[in-house]
Amino acid sequence: MAALLALASALLTQVTHTPGPAVPITLAPGEMYSIEIAAPFPTRDIGLWYEGDLGDAQIELLAQGEVVETWPLFEDHDQAPEHFSPGALQVRPAGSKSVTGLAHSYAAPADSARLFLFGPAQVRSLDFVWIAPGPPAKQPIHLPPSLGLAAGYPKPAVSGRSSWGADSPQCSSSYCTTTHMGIHHTASSADYAASTWSQAAANVKSIQSYHIYTNGWCDIGYNYLVSKQGWIFEGRAGGDDVKGAHDGFNCGSMGVASLGYFHTPVNNPATAAQLGAIEELGAWKFDQGGVDPLGSSWYAGLGAVEQNVYGHRDVKATACPGDLLYAKLGELRSGIQSRLQQTPLAGILKGILYDAHLGLGARLVGTVALASGEFVKTGSDGYFEFPLAAGTYGFSATAPGHHVRSATETVTSGDVWESIGLFPGSVPNHANTSTGPESFQATFQGNVGSPVFLGYATTPAVPTALFGTGGQLWINPQSAQILALGTVPASGALTVNLVATGVPVGTIIHTQGYLAWQGAARLTNGAAWRAE
Repeated sequence: MAALLALASALLTQVTHTPGPAVPITLAPGEMYSIEIAAPFPTRDIGLWYEGDLGDAQIELLAQGEVVETWPLFEDHDQAPEHFSPGALQVRPAGSKSVTGLAHSYAAPADSARLFLFGPAQVRSLDFVWIAPGPPAKQPIHLPPSLGLAAGYPKPAVSGRSSWGADSPQCSSSYCTTTHMGIHHTASSADYAASTWSQAAANVKSIQSYHIYTNGWCDIGYNYLVSKQGWIFEGRAGGDDVKGAHDGFNCGSMGVASLGYFHTPVNNPATAAQLGAIEELGAWKFDQGGVDPLGSSWYAGLGAVEQNVYGHRDVKATACPGDLLYAKLGELRSGIQSRLQQTPLAGILKGILYDAHLGLGARLVGTVALASGEFVKTGSDGYFEFPLAAGTYGFSATAPGHHVRSATETVTSGDVWESIGLFPGSVPNHANTSTGPESFQATFQGNVGSPVFLGYATTPAVPTALFGTGGQLWINPQSAQILALGTVPASGALTVNLVATGVPVGTIIHTQGYLAWQGAARLTNGAAWRAE
């Protein structure tokens, strides 16, 4: 108990609740009630604890008297007290009260909130839960694929807990072999509205705070959370097979929550990217344990046979995951099955990207791409890997200040190492940074006043070819398109925001700059970006 009190004390600066009106609220059909309440600190997220029937509720978040956001509020059945198992529940500050999903203030921190209730409604008690903005989310940190056996289905890219600023769990992890995947939604249309990775990451952080403070759990309940853009976030600490807290049974089920409200009256539609990401998670996990996505089996926590891919409402009396997402369960099962029937992987092409003049110890941060167009970005360790079917593959590598280099390698089985040394030279630096699902920022180094041209191609092939004396082309020379970007300013680097409107999710765009540098026309190093 002392540890929980210390945790609550630590959270007071981040999460707190204030009571609403002291008298019950009874509204007949057509009647409306409103109340404005000051925030105890600048607030990004707000939810309600309540007893009774909330009816139709709407909340406005205000900053300096101006409305910055307006959201509907609905009960979050994943957080209702009747859905907790005694093993998952520690201390529930909300007691027996129902809990809404969260509303977010994306535009600016709110200093007050205005709640509207529309009859019929019968509210016996009401509390406001306030969550302060956390530190800015980092850029996505993708966990390395957990490949298991060479023939295993690869784990999709997952943004790890450190990338969204997770608090440390307040308990040790327990584990159960995963035999099922439980599908949820977060009951918040504000979650669905996130338009950037950073916004979605901050929403995941607020959900963790809500779970810890409102539910009294030691950590976020879901194992994974998926945005409408298909971004996957690591949830419960402990990693693979960790027991979550998501449906009241938990042991043996991997809880996957879709960020949004997939139910009437909002009816957020599940996107192809969102469903595809869930299928990727299911294919990886079910392949690992030999689970049939179309079948049913014993769910240990439930103590009964259940479909291996199920919705929360299949095991509890709840609307979760919403009618629209629940209707997609058959599609999810078939999609997982289809992915598992793809050509099995034979091995892993892996290696280190390094400076050829300095040796293998001089690792490079750069990009390695297959001739198919798929690419990975190396970290400070220079490491890259591609799980592949048997065959011979061409690939190319590039890094700032280094010349492009290509190679081929044959994969048969197991690990195939092919480290790549890049030679430094008069290569201007060029980097792409994602700024949203359809946008990225490109930065080019060059002589002040020199014109900058962008070459880009969306076709998959990444051959390299000499381009006069300028250097090697990283993009496909047969399909490259050229765009004039402007001239290099006094800072010595031109930064341009680029938008690829309407490109399908997963489209890869390879880019390269052409400009004057050190008195000669030069190609920059190559860079790549994937539409998410």
